[in-house]
Amino acid sequence: MLYPQHFIDDLKNRADIVRRIAILGLLLVFALDGFAQDKPKAVLVHEFGKVTCEEVSARADGFAQMLRGSVDAVGFAVVYPDSKFPERTRFYERQIVYSSYINGLDQSKLRVVRGASRNEPGVEFWKVPPGADEPQFVEDGWPNEFLESARPYIFDTSVDDGVCHTFIPVVYADVLKTHPDVRGHIVVLNSSRRDQKRTAREWIEKLVKDLKVPRNRLRVFYAKEGLMPYTELWIVPIKNR
Repeated sequence: MLYPQHFIDDLKNRADIVRRIAILGLLLVFALDGFAQDKPKAVLVHEFGKVTCEEVSARADGFAQMLRGSVDAVGFAVVYPDSKFPERTRFYERQIVYSSYINGLDQSKLRVVRGASRNEPGVEFWKVPPGADEPQFVEDGWPNEFLESARPYIFDTSVDDGVCHTFIPVVYADVLKTHPDVRGHIVVLNSSRRDQKRTAREWIEKLVKDLKVPRNRLRVFYAKEGLMPYTELWIVPIKNR
């Protein structure tokens, strides 16, 4: 049986309308599903309290490596100081920053902040994906030695055979290059005079040749140490020479 052409055309039009409605319906479902998805949230990936320096180093290394493998996420390391001895917790901050450097982490992917003091020290590692809010904490900034003291102070130490390294030469060099009113004093402690001079040469080569610190901004001193060789890196205001 043959149908009139107008009847066939009418069926085609209706089928086309139904197909378009179905496509629009699917698009609407996908759009609504996208809106219904929860907003990304910051994730607490690890936390710990008072631990040895070896443990801080290992955990900070793991956190830095995890952030390197996360293309878009950034990390927050929240350090909570001991209320009785807040400056002792400064080591945690330096160890975390040191681990980020030696693991090749882009420094824009990590923020180390000081939280409010507690009865016991603690650290939280947070991973923050794109679009997520920052983790909730009460920030209490680290003391700024340049503003709070005009006296010489030990910026950090470097132990030749130590396990818990925190000294980052590039950070020390940046401080010297951006603060023309201070000088760096390198105090090499070693029982061997020959080793003292060798260590001093290595530090001068690293800071002057590699990191471009002017040689006249550095002074070297020697002292004997019978237990373990190490080096003190001082920041000294030039007016106190």
